[in-house]
Amino acid sequence: MRIRTWRVDQEFSWRAVAQAASELWGSECGSNQLYGEDLCVAAAKVLGEDPYREPWN
Repeated sequence: MRIRTWRVDQEFSWRAVAQAASELWGSECGSNQLYGEDLCVAAAKVLGEDPYREPWN
């Protein structure tokens, strides 16, 4: 999953995840930190992981 790769493997901040997603998907959210957190939380839950524990945080 791309979001997990950005956050976990590439160690992107929530802000950087938001920016990368916005650029890839044409979103107007830009580097909004809350958007990045929401994306990470949703991705972690889909994968059955806790977004506030390792390796996500």
